[in-house]
Amino acid sequence: MLKNRTHSKILSEEKVIEKRLFIISIVISILLQILGLFIYIWQYSILPGIIAGLINKKASRSIIASAIGVLSVWIPYMLFAFTSKNTFLTLDYFATLIFGELGYGPVLLIVILCLGTILGALGGAIGYGTHNLLCLKQSNESKIQIQ
Repeated sequence: MLKNRTHSKILSEEKVIEKRLFIISIVISILLQILGLFIYIWQYSILPGIIAGLINKKASRSIIASAIGVLSVWIPYMLFAFTSKNTFLTLDYFATLIFGELGYGPVLLIVILCLGTILGALGGAIGYGTHNLLCLKQSNESKIQIQ
């Protein structure tokens, strides 16, 4: 009976650690994405996702954490750009070239935010895959050393 209690205590501690890693990976993704805003290369948005994906032990948590991190930086940045840089007119004119009518700037904004979310999620998936490869390589090396 005592063994079951300690086993459940270990499982609950592992869940707490996973939740903390999830929050830490979101914060790291947000901070790296903020640093990426100064580079002016939107493709950089995949790198914070990769780093956030390396931290988590589950694929779903890696993908969600990196997508949240990237999106939580892109939304305020786009709102700032709309209010200060006259971005709305630029998006509206560009949307006119695509759709043929004025007034589709907000649709293009949603597409841009979806692209950022997808880049973040893709980075999280790549980071999780890299994490698995590194753990697999380490476990294979330790098995070789034992034999």
